[in-house]
Amino acid sequence: MQTLRMETLMKLVLTGKKYYDTVITIHSNKLGETNDCVDISRRMGGARNFPKLTQKYEIEFLEVGSKEAYVLENVVASQRTSYTKDIDNFPISENYIKKMNRADWVHVCYIDDIEDPKQILNLEAPYSVDFCKTHNRLKYLEILKKAKIIFDSRERKDLYQETIVDTPIILHDPDGCEIIVSGQKIYEDRCKRINNLNVNGAGDLFAKHFLDLFLFKKNVKKATSYALKQTTHFLKNRNKQ
Repeated sequence: MQTLRMETLMKLVLTGKKYYDTVITIHSNKLGETNDCVDISRRMGGARNFPKLTQKYEIEFLEVGSKEAYVLENVVASQRTSYTKDIDNFPISENYIKKMNRADWVHVCYIDDIEDPKQILNLEAPYSVDFCKTHNRLKYLEILKKAKIIFDSRERKDLYQETIVDTPIILHDPDGCEIIVSGQKIYEDRCKRINNLNVNGAGDLFAKHFLDLFLFKKNVKKATSYALKQTTHFLKNRNKQ
């Protein structure tokens, strides 16, 4: 009788708020005027973008509140603007910290959107963080020093001028990405900007693809390049559907 070999999956914990997105797709937006919608859809956002493509991990969601988001998706300009409102909000509990510490990796979705983010400093498991707002990053300095990876939009690069950490800061935008360590750019990868894309969730997808490779290969530069290529490929294919 043949014995089936059970593969041990890596345990990935995703923490942050649960997002309920209402995505309003438009081709133009004239302020003060009446604009037509191409489409209106409702879906889960934030960390819930991760498991759509991931096959290698056992994923556990430890959510700390929920949020309603209205996302204005301008496909022609490949831009998104969001308006959010808390539904409920509570800090990371001691029980959550215990569960996270049993994980191989913890990803904190939108560290600047959770109550009492300093609870993350109680983590013993390795963790990464990303951001969604333009708050001063010095507020999160101790969290960023302890983190293994930091993700953010390159449009917010100026927010890191005074936040000098040894942790790799991976910045991305439609033109490519770069890695900042100790205030210095150590790597850059470029891509051709593509218009007419639905880019909602691109930051979550980038982090997902990065971790998909990095957690197994432990190479920051290769994982960054891989995330850029895979995210661009996914967004182009989604636009064809």
